[in-house]
This record gives sequence, C-alpha cells and structure tokens, in this order.
Amino acid sequence: MLFVGIVTGIITARILGPKGRGILEIYLVYPQLIVSFGELGVRQAAAYYTGQNKYPLQEIVSSVLVLFVASALIGIVIVLASFWNAGLFEDGCMLPVIFTLWVPAALLQRYINGILLGKQAVQRINYSHVIQKVVLCFSLLLLVWVIPLGVYGAAFAHLLSVVFPVIISLYWLGEFCDFRLRLISVIPWLLLKKGLIYAGSLTLLMLNYRIDVIMLGKLSTASSVGIYSVGVSICELMKRIPLSVGVVLFSHATLWKETDLNESLAKLAMLTRVLLVFSLFAALFLFVVMPWLLPLFYGQEYGASVSVINYLLPGIIALNIFVVLNLFVSGQGKPQLIFYSFIPSLILNI
Repeated sequence: MLFVGIVTGIITARILGPKGRGILEIYLVYPQLIVSFGELGVRQAAAYYTGQNKYPLQEIVSSVLVLFVASALIGIVIVLASFWNAGLFEDGCMLPVIFTLWVPAALLQRYINGILLGKQAVQRINYSHVIQKVVLCFSLLLLVWVIPLGVYGAAFAHLLSVVFPVIISLYWLGEFCDFRLRLISVIPWLLLKKGLIYAGSLTLLMLNYRIDVIMLGKLSTASSVGIYSVGVSICELMKRIPLSVGVVLFSHATLWKETDLNESLAKLAMLTRVLLVFSLFAALFLFVVMPWLLPLFYGQEYGASVSVINYLLPGIIALNIFVVLNLFVSGQGKPQLIFYSFIPSLILNI
C-alpha cells in the first residue's frame, strides 16, 4: 500500500500539476469530512458490539444497514450544500456530483469493515484496502494519463476506488449473514449512542488533518494547496506504520476485559515503544532523501513541498504514537478520551 500510494501520488502530481492537484484536494476534503462524521461512529460501534457477542450478528448487520441508508441520504444533502456554499458549482456540476456519489460508497465500505473487524476478519479488511489503492492507481493511469481527462478523470478514479472494494466486501459479509433492512428495537440506538462519541472523535481527527486544506483553499491559491498537499500526503504515508498493527490492536481490544487490563497495558506500552523507533527511522529517512528524491519524481514545481515535509515530521512522529493509543482506547469502547485530547489540538491548529 505504501508503494502504490507513492506511485499514485506521483501520477496525480505529475500530470495534474500543483493547480490541478490543489483543485482535486479542495473537492475531496468536504466528502472526507462529511463521511468521518456521517458514519456516526457506527463502524467502531459495530466492531465493538460484534466483538462482544452481546447480540446476534444478523440483528447487528440489519441495524447497521438501516443506519447506512439514513446517514447516506443525510450525507449526500450536506455534501451538496457544502459544495454550493463553497462556490464549487460555479465551474460545473460534474465534479460535485462525482464526489457526492463517493460519499455513500465510502460510508458503506466503512460500515462493512466495522462488522468484519468485530469478526476478527482483519486479513480481508487488508485485502479491501489493497484493492482500493490498486484500483485508484490503475484508474488514474487510465483516466488521467492514457485518456487525459484531467481532474474529472481523477475524480472518477476516486469513485471507482471505493465502489470495487464495497462489492467485494459485500460478498465476504454475505458469508456470515443475509442483507436485510430491519429495525431491531434497541440495537440501532445502542450503535448510535456509542457511535456518536466515536463520530465526534473521528471528526476532530479529520478536522485536524484537513482544516488546513480548507483554510488554504479560502486564503490562498489552488497551487499552494497542491504544493502543501503533496508534502502532507508523503508524511501521512508514515501513518501506515502504526495503522498496520493498529487495526489488529483495535480488533483484539474489543475482546479484552477489564480484568486483563494491566497485562493489556503492558503489551500496549511495549508496542508503542517499538513503533516509536520505527517512526524515528522513517522520519530520518524522509528528511535525508526527500530534498533530492521529491523533485526527481514529482517535478521541480513541487520543490517547496520539501519544507512542508520537514515542518510536519516531528508532528507525524508524535501522531504515530497517538494513533496506537487511539485505536486501543477505541477498541475498549472509550472514544471520549480521544475527543477530549484533540479539542485543544484543533484550536491550536486553527
């Protein structure tokens, strides 16, 4: 995924240029933010309740599907309103429509992954993520390079990259249960009650990651957003280090009981120290090689992105530690701790 992500970034940056890359980021940031909150934390809540085995899986899946339909409809309306308010309909309807369709597909993928996570099907979730990255890469090659559709091709490639893994994930989920829209009295409310705390935490996280793109889009130029986003995307590749084990950690943390907490915390502390060492070496590698590697692969017009990377690296190292702790407490069903810790961070960021 790291390799395919780098290749995808190079294709987008090279062919679209800083301005095109910036336009793509501006259109993508609103759906990403809406999906983070629009999933209402149901993915994590579904994983938690599935892992706890308190309710039959079929009832959880039916309730999740009902919540998906409601959140998808609301998400579509909010994204369209956000695009309209930001003046992004002024250049035509095609891009807003494509990225609006991205919302329900992305929501469904996350909901399914939550159930698979609770079933300990981590390997299948990994497969779906790899499929998503590979489809995005090849779609960009076809629709941006071979068929030069520019930003429109890149937008459609992002849509295809969530549609394909959703289809495959639905097939996998069908092995465990049937797809029936059915409101099961108490379960949807339990999912929402637990999920809204997850959703608030995720929204704060996404705002911390993406508020800068929104502000740059308002206060500067699309080219500035493009240069900045390349630096951010390279640094965010480092998040694959904690996420590679964090998904497994979250999945197992849903099963850990309060009686085993001391042993669990000891494992968590050891894991965090190991990942800190990996993060330090990865950051040092980027600091040394990016001044000559980035202009070589991305183009000289992205030379300023090197400074962005250097400024962000200390924060990414700290963030990697946070990601591990976040996934542990989320798996334990206590996302409110993340919510409280990231409020001052967002204020400082803005």
